[in-house]
Amino acid sequence: KEQGDRFDVAKNDLYFSSTISYVFYKDIITNFGYYFLNSKYSDIDPGFGFARKDTRHKVNLSFRYYILKKLSTEFKYSYTNNRSNINTYSYNKNNFLLKVNYDF
Repeated sequence: KEQGDRFDVAKNDLYFSSTISYVFYKDIITNFGYYFLNSKYSDIDPGFGFARKDTRHKVNLSFRYYILKKLSTEFKYSYTNNRSNINTYSYNKNNFLLKVNYDF
C-alpha cells in the first residue's frame, strides 16, 4: 500500500466480555469467562480484493485450590474459535495452564 500503511490495522470492533466466579467451599474458586469480538476491517486486502471480517469467541474456565492460606494451585483451560472471511485467519486454539501461586 502507498506510504507503507498496513491494510489490516484500521478496523471497527464490537466487543463483549463476561466473567462469573463461584466459591466452592472455602478453598476452591472457579471462574468462567466468555469473550466475543467482531472485527470489520476498513481497508481492502490487496491480495484478496475485499475487506477482512473476523468473529472471535473465547471461553475460559479455571479452578483455583488453596492448599495453604497463601499457597494455591490453579488449572485453567481456554478455547478460542476465530472465523474470518479469509481462510488464512480462521483457527481454533486450545490452551491449558497449570500454575502454583504464592501470595505475599
